[in-house]
Amino acid sequence: MIAARYPMVEERLLIRQVFGKGLARGAYPVDEGILVMNVQTVYQIYSLLTDQYHNGRFVTLADLDRGFARVEYVKRGENIEEKLKSCFPQDGDAVCFAGSGIMSAHIAENDECFSDSISFAAIGQSANISNDAACKGCGMCSRKCPAGVNVKKIVKRREKDKQADISDLGAENCIHCGSCTFFAEPGKTFRSISKRSKYRKELIFMERRGRNTKQKIMQESMKLFSISGFDTVSIRTIAEAVGVGNSALYKHFRSKKEILDEIVSYSVEYYLEMGKQQMMQIHGLEDLQKACLTMFDFQTKDEWMVMFRRLLVIEQFKDPEMAAIYRKFFIDLPLRSQGDLFRQLMIKG
Repeated sequence: MIAARYPMVEERLLIRQVFGKGLARGAYPVDEGILVMNVQTVYQIYSLLTDQYHNGRFVTLADLDRGFARVEYVKRGENIEEKLKSCFPQDGDAVCFAGSGIMSAHIAENDECFSDSISFAAIGQSANISNDAACKGCGMCSRKCPAGVNVKKIVKRREKDKQADISDLGAENCIHCGSCTFFAEPGKTFRSISKRSKYRKELIFMERRGRNTKQKIMQESMKLFSISGFDTVSIRTIAEAVGVGNSALYKHFRSKKEILDEIVSYSVEYYLEMGKQQMMQIHGLEDLQKACLTMFDFQTKDEWMVMFRRLLVIEQFKDPEMAAIYRKFFIDLPLRSQGDLFRQLMIKG
């Protein structure tokens, strides 16, 4: 779902370029009679109206060194690196990037392919962006942030201590649009600065199983998968988030799919354990009511379960097993619990 603070900076830049003037801060394009849709959105609407199915999508392909980009139709499963090199022949070594947009793209793996979550791919030399450059204190990062995150204070605090607590500065509201990196002179990547923060609260169930590198890999992978989807996140991205090398990660998991399988297995166990604890405390109607409310809070507020639900929502249309898990734990079981509660209330009168 797109938050109310949308649109992001890219859309505003497009509007300024097309119309020659920008929108006021806090204004929404639709309120000004402007509806922005990309080619893929228009294509999907047309496909739905004409009852057609296509095993592909329109994406933006770019040559970063030459400053050239074009819209191209690609098929799901098509190799990203091969496609980019066929479109933009390069001299010397070049790096391939892929993601939902230019400001949120990651370095693509050699065997990475196009998926439903990839809308942008580019080739060129590595970006000259570094967090080693000192903040100049201009405040552009904070002023240009569409989500209202106090980026300047976060950067200053993290320059003094890379593990400093930033939970009071609104970092969780970041929508990863990249406007801070785009406008700020030093070119710092706020996403990597902010992601080093620890959970505001640790997961009790995860804590019991012990905190080690394997559990950290699962935690960081869950965060990445729940935001970008399984296909988009690379092993390299996970390793960087954990703070280990690719080879160290492979000591714990043989593949990215194995990480996902372990996350799903753990999440199901975590859910069932919580449900079992609540069932053991039910001795009457009031206990049943309390258990239902507790499970509702667990599904909607527990940090791990919220990420698990987001992951299932993303993956359910590509993986029947994920769809079945989503339906069982977030639709069928809650409805069954609510049905039991209402039946007991009706009996009580």
